[in-house]
Amino acid sequence: MSNLLDTPAVVLSVTGDPAGDKAHGMTQSVELTVQSHGRVRRAYLKTPREDLYGETLAADALREAAWRVEGYDWFPGHARCAAVGRSAAGSLVRLEPLTDTPWLLEWAEPGIRYADRLDDLEALGADRAAAEAHRLCSAMVALHRPVAGDQTVLYRRALRDALIVPVQRLVDSADSFWATRRDLRVDVEHACAQWRLLLTDRGDRLRYVHHDFHPWNVFIGPCDREVRTIGARLPGVGDPNDDFAAFTVNYLWFSHASNGRVSGAYRAGLESFRRTFRELGGDDGGPALMAPFLAKRLLVLLNPTYYPAMPPATGAWLEDLLRRCLRDEIDLVRGDVDLDFVREPTGVT
Repeated sequence: MSNLLDTPAVVLSVTGDPAGDKAHGMTQSVELTVQSHGRVRRAYLKTPREDLYGETLAADALREAAWRVEGYDWFPGHARCAAVGRSAAGSLVRLEPLTDTPWLLEWAEPGIRYADRLDDLEALGADRAAAEAHRLCSAMVALHRPVAGDQTVLYRRALRDALIVPVQRLVDSADSFWATRRDLRVDVEHACAQWRLLLTDRGDRLRYVHHDFHPWNVFIGPCDREVRTIGARLPGVGDPNDDFAAFTVNYLWFSHASNGRVSGAYRAGLESFRRTFRELGGDDGGPALMAPFLAKRLLVLLNPTYYPAMPPATGAWLEDLLRRCLRDEIDLVRGDVDLDFVREPTGVT
């Protein structure tokens, strides 16, 4: 550990197995307790790989490691990548040269993971849910700073790397879902081409963007005063609607799974989040400019590899929302998202 951090350090405890129980996702992780310079901190030793998508080459891992070292520093309040290294002869050494599958050491973030809040948001109450949503949205918007460089080129790169490619990966990894929905798959693939044409010249929307701003990556810090994040994704710039959709969709599905509708504290949180987004200048540009990013997040939720325990009724409702996204019918920031009642799902096989 001292070699990896380039400073005297001792590992006090290790929790978990590098192989872990994770069937998918960005990393396999081991939780460490590290003492350095008299300070004890939690950290995660990670191997970046995504077997689910066949991305198991050392080059795939090196790309992810390089991004975390560089990109995490772009976002205030984000976890930091303390070091990058590789395994050798039972020890950890720095990657010199960059030829082997790397390990990364990332410091843990303090606070409560917001996904744990959403599990029982009703117990928190509508007022508290609304206040936290305001704080979370304010922190999200603060990440969306202007980006220097060629706005058109960078925005198009973000559309490719943070929208089109992820949608295609999600489709490829959900065969059991698409086997009975071939027509829907065709519609999604066709929508990708439409989205690129629709958004390609909107470089004016370019901002720093987290690209995975969801409740498992967002923490409310001590005394509820700070919002901390982990897990920002390449390319780190893009459309703010991506972050907005990634977070707000969770109010929808958590509430539906709990109550069969979007109501109570979940609705209060959603309304507060989107009201704050509007007040702070987050203009989604209408349903057409939000639909691609909401559709991407719905494809995550509908992927049985990620959420095998999704309640069937909730899955059917989310699938209906996806179909509406493909028709640009959902105004997630200002308009109705069928919050008052649950429609009968359409086109579900």
